[in-house]
Amino acid sequence: MQELKILHIQSSQGAKLLAVLWNKVNVQKHVPCLPVSSTLTPTKAVQELVGTLNQHLAQKVTLKYADLFVHPPPEDRDFSKFIEAVTMVVQDFALAGIAAQDLGTPFATMQPGMLQGGQMPYDIKADKLQRLQENILELVHKIDAAPTA
Repeated sequence: MQELKILHIQSSQGAKLLAVLWNKVNVQKHVPCLPVSSTLTPTKAVQELVGTLNQHLAQKVTLKYADLFVHPPPEDRDFSKFIEAVTMVVQDFALAGIAAQDLGTPFATMQPGMLQGGQMPYDIKADKLQRLQENILELVHKIDAAPTA
């Protein structure tokens, strides 16, 4: 955060933090688990870890770096909406991510079925691609919903 603070001070645009993404999350099921995701439910262990990290972000980091967030921390210290606006989980892309990297193709443009990689074939399931795309669209919606300066 200190590096972002320096960038914020030095840049003419006032660089700010839009979102904190908890990445490569293991998924338990594909149903909403607010406030961390509107598309998936992480494993219980991940939910607990993300909850702890979100509380640290809300209660400690925002005290020192409140001006660095696109979404300002709430004055009433009720951080539930702040956490929902600022944080999100992104699932592990697993086999689709490995195939995308091997093929040099973004997974969002991949078609389901057998794909031949450099060393091995990949069986990409349609439902898996759809769930990955839904998770990324959730991020896109979060970006689109950001307040403008």
